[in-house]
Amino acid sequence: MTQSLKDFLIHNRIHEVECVIPDMTGIARGKILPRDLFLSAGEMRLPKSVLLNTVNGQQPDNGPFVGDTDPDMVCLPDANTVRIVPWAAEPVAVVIHDCQEWDGSPVQIAPRSVLRRVLALYEGLGLKPIVAPEMEFYLVARQQNPHEPLQPPLGRTGKPEAGRQSYSIDAVNDFDPFFMELLSGVGRQAAEYGYDLLLSAQQPGEEELSAYRRMVASSRIDGVVLARVLVDDPRIAFLKEVRHPFVAFGRSNANDYPYIDVDGATGVYRLVGHLIERGHRRIAMILSPRKLAFTAARFEGYQRALHEAGIPIAQQYVVESDLTQDGGCTVAQRLLDLASPPTAIVACNDAMAIGAMQAIRACGLTVGRDIAVAGFDDIPTAAFTDPPLTTVRQPIYDIGRRALDMLICAIRRQPLDEAHVLLVPELIVRQSSGAPLIR
Repeated sequence: MTQSLKDFLIHNRIHEVECVIPDMTGIARGKILPRDLFLSAGEMRLPKSVLLNTVNGQQPDNGPFVGDTDPDMVCLPDANTVRIVPWAAEPVAVVIHDCQEWDGSPVQIAPRSVLRRVLALYEGLGLKPIVAPEMEFYLVARQQNPHEPLQPPLGRTGKPEAGRQSYSIDAVNDFDPFFMELLSGVGRQAAEYGYDLLLSAQQPGEEELSAYRRMVASSRIDGVVLARVLVDDPRIAFLKEVRHPFVAFGRSNANDYPYIDVDGATGVYRLVGHLIERGHRRIAMILSPRKLAFTAARFEGYQRALHEAGIPIAQQYVVESDLTQDGGCTVAQRLLDLASPPTAIVACNDAMAIGAMQAIRACGLTVGRDIAVAGFDDIPTAAFTDPPLTTVRQPIYDIGRRALDMLICAIRRQPLDEAHVLLVPELIVRQSSGAPLIR
């Protein structure tokens, strides 16, 4: 990495770096890294198959081009391409990378390599081609009625594509702030040990499990950090079966493996207790999907707090959503439409809590005065919502670093000081839970 690139990032106080390569369709693919992790790593590694992604993010039969093992390629930043992203809320830079083989030769199927070969052919003929700066196309949802307006397509997670960040890989980033914080901690610690971080973004299910099988069989990965563990997690069952080193952030039904977790039951118990102390009795809860292992623990904390206060659990106040802000907004609207709506809403994560705040404002109500709202995680944006969000803090970044420490021990076959780590979260009281109710 050149000194000029380092100076640019530091001088412009860059917060994150979008590390991108173009695939064959011209769409930017890559990773978003914190600046310090980008500087310490100096490069990124991606599977060659990324270059062959289709327009809608699917992968064709890559065998003839990358082989059965789908090896990684080394992606090096081109300092001449660094630019500040104009639409980001915080200073973010984007850098185009060149794709190389492990021996330093260019990856032949990489679009930038193809372009250089074409330019060399023109130069050999004494010609100077004009290279178009970009190619634009628009992908829309399937349209049955030609008289209806065009709609954005659904992404792989079922959420509509956002057009406001058309030229940023963040537009296809389905990771919420929780994952970005966790990823920062894992990535930073991995870099200190001299390991590279390979991110798996497959959707849960057989496709994801197949990706794990391929990566383990090809010896591309030394160990795995699992997040958002399922109640019955097939990833854990597979990694235990093949005896591959892994550490989980979370506990499943089978806890005979190394994990680090936060006591979600205690965290929500304290959070609901805080609302009860402020006079609330109609307290709703937005659950995360019940297939996630932490959902049951957090619901247990909610039930215990209400039971000890002598408050019956009203089933109409217990709803489920998908951990997203949009999902939180949708189910909160249903709660607000009840004949006797809740005076407080607790969400299983901050994103859904922020969505609930949006629904409350849309009804002409004031968060913290008319309805209290609280979340779980304490993501970086929680302190800057309007009003700031009361939440349960789990040290996500430090958990990522500690999980990586545990994984390194597993990789090196060293005994762990603690194979099962359970942390007690901290209640963070801010303005969204409001003042005590007048009795």
